[in-house]
Amino acid sequence: PFKGEDRQIVPSPRVRTYDLKPEMSAYEVCDVVLERLDSDKYDVILLDQQISEMNSLEILDGLKKKQIHIPVIFMLENSNEDTAEQAMKRGALDLISKSKCHYDLLYRTIKKVCFLGREKMQKENIKKELEQRERRFRLMAQCINEVFWMREPDSVKVIFLSPSFESVCKHPVKPFLSN
Repeated sequence: PFKGEDRQIVPSPRVRTYDLKPEMSAYEVCDVVLERLDSDKYDVILLDQQISEMNSLEILDGLKKKQIHIPVIFMLENSNEDTAEQAMKRGALDLISKSKCHYDLLYRTIKKVCFLGREKMQKENIKKELEQRERRFRLMAQCINEVFWMREPDSVKVIFLSPSFESVCKHPVKPFLSN
């Protein structure tokens, strides 16, 4: 292996002819790849559309299913729009045509995708943190017997009204929040 490179050889099944097991060791290879990618060791995945033993779109599905958030560059043999669209829908951050690929393009694409991947992860982490804080706030607000509310800055729109409002004021909360 080259410096910084990982290699894993998954043995092919012992068969007389490939037609006896046409998928060869595709599922074993996929399992090994997904297991290794579960670590935070890798910054980007270059995924070739022409994987000889299995469908590369299935690998994108496997990454999503295992919640592996490593940015993926999908490498296309030709400009197949259907495959390109499916790859992007299934989580690839960028596409490269192998026939037009050269070092500078690959370098710039990897750099861009690594940046976009980090940015996407930061946004997801911020969103999760905000959701957790909102849940904690709502749990806390349910325990307070005082009426309080929150509104958007520079607006009269109420975005939160404490649950105790209904019991203290004898009015439903919903009409005040729908403004």
